[in-house]
Amino acid sequence: MKFLHASDGLGLYENNLNGKIPSSIGNLANLYVCYLDDNALTGTIPSEIGNLSNLSDFRLRKNKLAGSIPQEIGGMTGLELLYLDDNALTGSIPSTIGTATKLKQLHMYKNSLSGPITDSLRLLEDLELLYLDNNELSGPLPNTLGALTRLESMYLFNNQLTGGLPASLGNLASLTNMRLNNNQFIGPIPPELGNLTKLQLLFIDTNDLTGIVPTDLGRLKRLGKFSKHRRGRKVSC
Repeated sequence: MKFLHASDGLGLYENNLNGKIPSSIGNLANLYVCYLDDNALTGTIPSEIGNLSNLSDFRLRKNKLAGSIPQEIGGMTGLELLYLDDNALTGSIPSTIGTATKLKQLHMYKNSLSGPITDSLRLLEDLELLYLDNNELSGPLPNTLGALTRLESMYLFNNQLTGGLPASLGNLASLTNMRLNNNQFIGPIPPELGNLTKLQLLFIDTNDLTGIVPTDLGRLKRLGKFSKHRRGRKVSC
């Protein structure tokens, strides 16, 4: 694959392209959208992507990319949509992602990412979709996730997350879908979840949660699906 000095958009998606993404992608300084998804690309994501400060929509999903997400991703300060899902990426979520403050959608699901969910996500005040499910993420949920007040969907299921559910989740007033199932969360269900009056789907099943279902959840009038499942026993309504 070879890139020329380029235009505003590059669309090579849904082909059978293979090989590595060349470092020369970093030369495309005016690139606004880049679609390399649904191919058979291998190797790592080149650090030169950090030069693409004008890029708004970057899609590498459904390839065979491996290795870690480069810290240089923080240089993509114009980024609004990022699709890295359905690859074989490893390592942690880079803390520098917090400098891409225009991000509205962050898709990193179906990889092998590990380590904690970076606290720098709190800086993404415009974030609407956060999909980190089906990885190997561990550690507690940052309390600062409650700062993402424009968040509409948050999928963190099928990881190895631990600790209690922070009360600050009740600050996510725009949330309509939240899936935290299939982790290792402990402790009670925070009554503050009753503040999420736009919530339509809440899955917190297959954890180690204890205690009662808070009466505050009765305020979730739009809720269509709710599942609380402690390992070995299920309460669902």
